[in-house]
Amino acid sequence: MRSCIALAAFCVLPAVAHADSYNFSVGASSTSSWSLTVNAPFVVSGDPRSHLLGNYDATSNPTGTRTLAGLIGTDNGLNNVINLSAGGVSASGSSGGSPLHPAGVFAMNFDPAQGTVVLTGLNLDLLNGGQAVVDASASVTYPSFRTRQPTCTVFGGFPISVPIGQGQITGLVASQAAEDDTGILTPAGPNQYTFAIPFTVNLLVTATLGGEPFPVDPQSLPVVLNGTVTLSGDNASISATLDVSNQQTQPGPLAMDPMPFTEPLCSGQLVFNLILASVSTDVSTQSTLVAPGVRTCTAVSITQHPANLAVDAGDSAEFSVLASGSGTLGYQWKRGQTVLVNGGALSGATSATLRIDPAATTDAGSYTCTVTNACSVRVSGGAALTVNDGPACDPDYNQDGNIDQDDVRYLVGVIAGGENPTGRDPDFNLDGNADQDDVAALINAVAGGGCP
Repeated sequence: MRSCIALAAFCVLPAVAHADSYNFSVGASSTSSWSLTVNAPFVVSGDPRSHLLGNYDATSNPTGTRTLAGLIGTDNGLNNVINLSAGGVSASGSSGGSPLHPAGVFAMNFDPAQGTVVLTGLNLDLLNGGQAVVDASASVTYPSFRTRQPTCTVFGGFPISVPIGQGQITGLVASQAAEDDTGILTPAGPNQYTFAIPFTVNLLVTATLGGEPFPVDPQSLPVVLNGTVTLSGDNASISATLDVSNQQTQPGPLAMDPMPFTEPLCSGQLVFNLILASVSTDVSTQSTLVAPGVRTCTAVSITQHPANLAVDAGDSAEFSVLASGSGTLGYQWKRGQTVLVNGGALSGATSATLRIDPAATTDAGSYTCTVTNACSVRVSGGAALTVNDGPACDPDYNQDGNIDQDDVRYLVGVIAGGENPTGRDPDFNLDGNADQDDVAALINAVAGGGCP
């Protein structure tokens, strides 16, 4: 018997854990230790090269120190360049017992059901107003030479250490290179999880040496954010570690500003003109990040999934889902892997209820609905649609158990607008119209001539 079935059918499945999003702010109890090493050898061959010179100037400083090359020779009244034979700048230090207190923000999306966590928008000011200062010095080796004003012989051939002030990291910012990165989320207790998120960080370091800007190129570095999160409704708390190490070498030549120097043996006033062959820096930080978080998005939860459905060809069919989650929910129905669009027999392809009217045998298959919001994607369980090729021939139109003229009179009344308590379709011959042709087809069937 043919019946028109239009069902909004559901099955209820157990709720799954949410994939909620939280915004985190790095708290004042967070700490970062740091270490800095700088090595920069001098250019001691070719032209230009590193050298020293007296501070004498015939016009501006006529009483200044003049330098004369070699241990013997006449005084030509000049101020001779004394080329350095070896040396370089070095600086090293660490935070010791005075760690930094970084500040910053990031967001995380936790999906316990999938065992994943997504990190977005990490930006950390690791210095955050603190200081990272080291003492810098230059080791210089020069040949023996003479000075005038004062008159002195300076013996060389061995390295001496020359303080050149302090090296200071003036900025240390770590930011996430990609828009988002996915890591592993592992249960560790009630509402508690551990996580590990590998990602690439952009490290921007600014520094000075002896009060002058010191070149450190921005770097992109692979790192891992490891930690523990406790989720408690609208709030969360994180304790995590992030280690960043930046090693780089910049090629020279790089000229430093002239550096005054008092020669220790005779107190001659000299000036070092130093050219760096390269600059090698090693900056590393080990951070412990303590960050409270506030939930910004509650993930989609599908509480009622579409159920299997069987209809006859030409009848209508409906599948529906019930879902909850913050913000506006988006819906997209699929048959198998085919994304459905509204048109023809299909409507509601992007709503909570999909309707197929009329259904055809080609509509048979498995139907799913993908429900999304700003922080999650959920796919419903699959529901099978079975479309029978057509109803069995049943000329007992009034369903009284007899095939006779009463069935014909019943159909004539329905076509004329009368009541239809059996719910039968008056289009008995399935030609799309309810008219006298249906009556003729039923008369033939009652007479034993078969169904159309």
